Amino acid sequence: MYNRSDILKCINSEFCKDCNNSDCNKVHTRDDWKTDLNNDFFVGAIVSEDIVDDCMNVLPPRTMGNNILQMGEPYSHAYDVDKKIDRATWATFARTEKGWVYCGNCFAGSINNIK
Repeated sequence: MYNRSDILKCINSEFCKDCNNSDCNKVHTRDDWKTDLNNDFFVGAIVSEDIVDDCMNVLPPRTMGNNILQMGEPYSHAYDVDKKIDRATWATFARTEKGWVYCGNCFAGSINNIK
């Protein structure tokens, strides 16, 4: 299981580091999902299990494990500086001690948001 504070440090360290944002610990539900994951949720947002289930059931997931889920269709492509190629990025969720967290768009198998 991933630790939410480690995920936040890793994927979006400038946000939510001991902040006072009231949304930090709010569990976002389907009612909060109006348009698109990137528009409606910030990286590190806690999301309800029904959102993760919806994302898992749209298409067969790209990556699915006990603690990670990546949607079945790429969101975009980004340059991977380590591999020196363009790679697909996937909407990603990680299970933490507080529940599922939206990780943004990450390379396959990763929880690191690609900006």
